[in-house]
Amino acid sequence: MSKYSCHILAAALAAGLTGSAAQAGDETLAGAAAMPEPTPPVVARGNEPFWFLTLAEGRMVFAPLDGEVIDLPLPTPVETAEGWRFAAEAGLSATLSGGPCRDTMTGMPHPFAASVDVGGQVLAGCAGDPADLLAGSEWQVTMIGADPVPADAEVTMLFEAEGRVSGSSGCNRFFGGFALTGEGLGFDPNMAGTMMACEDATMELERAFLESLPLVTGFDIGTDGGLLLLSGDRAVIHAAR
Repeated sequence: MSKYSCHILAAALAAGLTGSAAQAGDETLAGAAAMPEPTPPVVARGNEPFWFLTLAEGRMVFAPLDGEVIDLPLPTPVETAEGWRFAAEAGLSATLSGGPCRDTMTGMPHPFAASVDVGGQVLAGCAGDPADLLAGSEWQVTMIGADPVPADAEVTMLFEAEGRVSGSSGCNRFFGGFALTGEGLGFDPNMAGTMMACEDATMELERAFLESLPLVTGFDIGTDGGLLLLSGDRAVIHAAR
């Protein structure tokens, strides 16, 4: 095993990238839109058997938990009907297709589904950084628990770099931190914010939103592309773009 291969495997393990899906049990949304060409670095992973595939720094590295690491030059991806295919030498190829794809052990959604062919053995898994599903434009909160947010109210969330989140909580602006790990998503229990006063109904909406954030243990992406912030298996906040 080369020093580079060891570095890639160690980095994946240290980042908590503990496999996503390995067999036909992958949960990928049907009818996902065509995806743009993936930009390295990209890490894919699968469960049972556990494996990692890293596309980075001009290398394509397949690292099973048990077995020999395959370290090859990164091929140029080719767009196919299934997705973007990276076909290296020595019987190693990988196809990344549109997701979200959910880790079969943790339920964590990832941007892409991954299919890796290693000498004729096909392994299914997930790829990409879950944080990319949260980042981007501002989310508009549409429901808090079972209660819809009134059309004239503004409750928003913007996930920023370095684990920061901000937005409108209804009356005031809020800001604080969030933590995304291989196991789930959590928010700071005490968000900072401005101190304006609004009508009673707006203040009650704001209270419900801010009290829901510490309950969050994970997230998912709905079939409509909306964001679901989960407390266990229950959605406590719904948002859309």
